[in-house]
Amino acid sequence: MEDVEKVREAIGGVEIPDGRIRVLKSECLFSFDSPLSENGLFTSLSTFQSVGYDYLDLYFRKTGSRLYLQTKLVRRRKDKQDEGDNGPTMTQNSTGGVKLQLKEDVFDETTSFSIFLMPERIHIPFSDERLPEIVRAAASAVIAAPENDLVADDGGADWEEARQESKYAKNLIQLDNGIRISPDPSSWRCQDSGKTENLWLNLSTGYIGSGRKNWDGTGGSGAALKHFEETGRRYPLCVKLGTITPHGADVFSYAEDENDMVADPLLAEHLAHWGINMQIMEKTDKTMSEMEVDLNQSFEFKHILEGDETLEPVTGAGLVGLENLGNSCYMNSVLQVMFSTPELERRYFGNANLLFESSQENPEEDMITQLAKVAVALSSDRYLDKSVADKNLEGLFTRPRPRMFKKLIGRNHPEFSTGGQQDAMEFYQHLLDQILKAERVGSSRWSEPPYLTSDLFKLELEERLEDTQSKQVQYRKRLDNVLPIFITTDAAVNKEVVEEYEMRKQKRAKLQETGGAEDQEEIEPVQLEVPFEACLKHFFRQREIADFTSPVTKEKGTALTSLRISSFPKYLVLQMMRFQFADDWTPVKLDVLVEAPERLEIERYRGVGIQEGELELPENTASAPPAIVPDAAIVAQLTEMGFSENGAKRAAVATKNAGTEEGMNWVLEHMNDADFNNPIVEQATPEAPSKPAINREHVSNLEAMGFTATQAEAALGATDGNIERAADWLFARMDNLDQAIAELKNANQQAQDQSAEQDLNGLSDGKGNYELLGFISHIGKHTQVGHYVAHVKKSGKWILYNDDHVAITKNPPRDLGYLYMYRRLD
Repeated sequence: MEDVEKVREAIGGVEIPDGRIRVLKSECLFSFDSPLSENGLFTSLSTFQSVGYDYLDLYFRKTGSRLYLQTKLVRRRKDKQDEGDNGPTMTQNSTGGVKLQLKEDVFDETTSFSIFLMPERIHIPFSDERLPEIVRAAASAVIAAPENDLVADDGGADWEEARQESKYAKNLIQLDNGIRISPDPSSWRCQDSGKTENLWLNLSTGYIGSGRKNWDGTGGSGAALKHFEETGRRYPLCVKLGTITPHGADVFSYAEDENDMVADPLLAEHLAHWGINMQIMEKTDKTMSEMEVDLNQSFEFKHILEGDETLEPVTGAGLVGLENLGNSCYMNSVLQVMFSTPELERRYFGNANLLFESSQENPEEDMITQLAKVAVALSSDRYLDKSVADKNLEGLFTRPRPRMFKKLIGRNHPEFSTGGQQDAMEFYQHLLDQILKAERVGSSRWSEPPYLTSDLFKLELEERLEDTQSKQVQYRKRLDNVLPIFITTDAAVNKEVVEEYEMRKQKRAKLQETGGAEDQEEIEPVQLEVPFEACLKHFFRQREIADFTSPVTKEKGTALTSLRISSFPKYLVLQMMRFQFADDWTPVKLDVLVEAPERLEIERYRGVGIQEGELELPENTASAPPAIVPDAAIVAQLTEMGFSENGAKRAAVATKNAGTEEGMNWVLEHMNDADFNNPIVEQATPEAPSKPAINREHVSNLEAMGFTATQAEAALGATDGNIERAADWLFARMDNLDQAIAELKNANQQAQDQSAEQDLNGLSDGKGNYELLGFISHIGKHTQVGHYVAHVKKSGKWILYNDDHVAITKNPPRDLGYLYMYRRLD
């Protein structure tokens, strides 16, 4: 029988996708294969999901899907670039942001399409006119389907900070003083100093002044700010002249209530007032993002990425990078450190085929499957970096691009579902939470004895409270997965050197301002150095609580509180609290060096409970138990601001651990409450997290489609209340809907039972001696902007994971880390 006839026999399941059907044609369900892979990507013409060549047999067994559109992309360089000029660099994208990417490569791209038949593995060119019309129509619809089936690449740049619209923009005053600004950049001059760079145009007055000095003495004379002050602080908005393009420009607001980069929605209109046609302007100066990159590259960036060293690129199993999707470096860095643990590698990489076989009907929505997919990419040699051996191969082969995983892990989360930069610590905790939920429901998918990944990172903190009036004590325990270590700058060992450095900077800045002779000697930056041990002692220190009402004497006095660790986890994660609040409550990043040790011995900080001779405070003397366990990081930051420990805990509970800023606002409103400094009782047994309430309107809408209320409620519960996904869930299980709902209810009950048991018995205690496994560093001024990288120790060598670039590092910056992961020495 001819091949085309065999295709004709298999058209029974073929459908033509319309705009309502999602087509997943960019990434394999079980691997990171793409059209750029050696054999391309295969998209089912029945389910419109895609798999790589190695997973066709698995997918055929699971779905019976026989006909596929094979898409194969081939790239070739147009011009061979210089061998030594192919490294990564900081460049500006189309939105004006800055990201780490390759220098511009130009490719010739050729895409070919074929029809592929399973299980016969027959291959027929799509151009063959003998193909059945429905097959050609279905394949054509897949080809025409939009590419946004997953998360968008380059949803923003690592160094790009979201800018708020200025409140002064829409009603901006613009003087009619006859000033017109030439479109010729060579004619622009600071009206105060004559400088020709870093020039800012006041959008209200037409005055051109240079910007402020940078901390290292570079930059302008500050004429733009001086003009704002001399004109009564009435005209706050300025645009940086050399950054104007048809797409926008840098705009700064000097207003006291903004004092930041802002967005001006009427910028084109405001520029036209001064004779500037925004549509014809070209960029001639660095944006503020690029200037920040330059400064960070000179100091923090160079230190973390060893900018003065030539790093040795490496590739191999366990030495595979992940592409940055645009602000996904926080996710990439956490995944690299997490999957460097043998337990996660064994659980997800070692069992990958088993987990793929047991995957859900929609593997792209199956967390366990997607975790196994990431594990295979990172732990195997499937995606070796071919450019390590030949730089001219850069960009010509498939790299792991975790778009499907990012969409799933961020689903329904207000922060991680966006394209913005996020806090790596918060993502680490979110990842553990999602893994916990998936493993509780899917524990039967492993043949090994069940355990929870989150237990590996679970530590138990013991808090001791002593009422100084009655001398009675109270011991409480709480679980956490991170130890927040506050950086005590008062303990810095080089304060005098830093002060001298600051004086030299100020002297140079003053000389530049007055036009005096400058010292040409380069000023090497100096940062405060704080001993790690001092920070550790600060965390475990005994603290005094003022205005404490004794539950025994009923009189006001003081109490003493301290923390210890009563159960040391297999992996201990430390968060260096580099992001704190200034005196005006604005978030700042501490420019401080704290060198974390490679060996950490903290057994001396073990908590052992009530001691002989101690009298225990009666349990019923404190207030009612909270429904939420206070977040240790929030409590630590609030107490360092001077608030009491109990007050900080109350703030965290009252704001449902929303964040330090929210907690601080609550404290300011309630610090005079009579019970503000009183201890609060934590629940004896943790409650399982409650599911969101079912939307009755959604239930009614699904009932209108012919489903029962019970069926609708079950589907909404399984899809986090999303009505579109709930409808898909129901229609996909129409053949055996009652059985699917019964299995769902049984799985939910098992998860609840296991949750209660695991919360009580999930601790893995051992001696508190650790070695450093890896750490994550942040480059930039705060967590919502900048860049994350990871360092991991493998086979005795430190490896740098900078998104998809992996290299051996000689001097890992253990003094600039943000998150540290230690492995217990058992």
